[in-house]
Amino acid sequence: MTKALSSSAVVPELMEAVCGDLWLNSRILSDVTELCDGYGHRFAGSESEAQARDFIVEKFRSYGLENVTVEPCRYTAWKRGSCSLEIVSPRRRQLAAVSMVHAPGTPPGGLEGEVISVGQGTREEFARLGEAVRGKIAMITLGSPIGVPPLHRVGKYGRAKAAGAIAVIFPTEEPGQLIGTGTIAAGYREVGTLPAVGISHETWRYLLRQAEIGPVRVRLTVENTFVPDTDTWNICGDIPGDGSDPDYILIGSHWDGHEMADAALDNALGLFTALDAARAMTRLKGRLRRTLRFVALGNEESWCVGSTNYVAQHENELDRIALMINVDGLSRYSAPALRLGRREDVSTFLRNLVRRRKLPLPIVNSDWLPGSSDDWPFLVTGVPAVTLAGMERSAADQARGRGIDHTQADTVDKIDDLRARISAMTLAQFLIAVANEPERPGPKL
Repeated sequence: MTKALSSSAVVPELMEAVCGDLWLNSRILSDVTELCDGYGHRFAGSESEAQARDFIVEKFRSYGLENVTVEPCRYTAWKRGSCSLEIVSPRRRQLAAVSMVHAPGTPPGGLEGEVISVGQGTREEFARLGEAVRGKIAMITLGSPIGVPPLHRVGKYGRAKAAGAIAVIFPTEEPGQLIGTGTIAAGYREVGTLPAVGISHETWRYLLRQAEIGPVRVRLTVENTFVPDTDTWNICGDIPGDGSDPDYILIGSHWDGHEMADAALDNALGLFTALDAARAMTRLKGRLRRTLRFVALGNEESWCVGSTNYVAQHENELDRIALMINVDGLSRYSAPALRLGRREDVSTFLRNLVRRRKLPLPIVNSDWLPGSSDDWPFLVTGVPAVTLAGMERSAADQARGRGIDHTQADTVDKIDDLRARISAMTLAQFLIAVANEPERPGPKL
């Protein structure tokens, strides 16, 4: 077996070959385009998802990953039906809306009620309105106040339910007639109990103007169905280490999307940025201390189905995961950044590693632990986990919500090919450094 190289030895001997390959022979844009144009959105439970699975498996194999496996995961699926939103007073008009994922349908004949604006749905805004929310349809934007960790729609939905609302309307704060979607279930085997729909920024502003005339009443008619015991899949493949260390690094990236568009940025781009790094790094088989395991995680958008099941199905080897790296949002809006959570030992290790190896990787410290992202099931099971993303935007942009994510504008033409190549090179450098460190980032707690 070839002796493992230290990180400093890998740089002159092989790093130039890896990075040069990623720069000159990038497959990221072509792969994302083929996936999205050929197979579509990959929404969980759809034919698009099943067809895209086979395409991704073939890429794992053709790019030289070893031990390629497809692992099924079971969850409660959701099927979108018809959705109608009509304002009935003070004016009458049909409005464009889409159901939020995992929201139930309305009773036969629809549901009518008065709309109450709850701003961005903070605890303070709900407390201020108090009993005024009860029996009404809560209208809550998807953005968050500047200077606070992002508020997830599921938390806002839960507050509306606790306050006695009968339904929820989620406006998108990003202009451009974009209607956002996303799950409102707090777990992948749960379903929502209140009907919930998304509307555009422009429709939201229209409703606010009507409220200046008088109380706004709307009629909501939605038909959705749930399908228990549906399968999605995790796709796994390895770049084997030299056998000197039983631990491995897990690089996870979800491959599903919302059916509003092609889900190109969220997260086909992240997946194929990671897979392109894997393609170029297969020349390192048997030359790294630790194995690199790349996992295309199924159905993250319906609450981390793939990552939750990976943790459960690999329970007997969790202590061998030296680090889980969640690749979600990589290449999307900005250069790569390493998002560190609340484990100070892991944060200290990675700060020192980045500094010593002079890696071109900014570090973002965050106390936010989103249960909606694929690092979460690993974190709560005690496995060291971080996120590598390109999600940095201005405070004002972040306050408006997710941007074009989860909307019909998430298409291939938004991809920055140059940024994607740089992100793949940065990821490869980081993986080589972590895989060859003598010490782990931290123990499994």
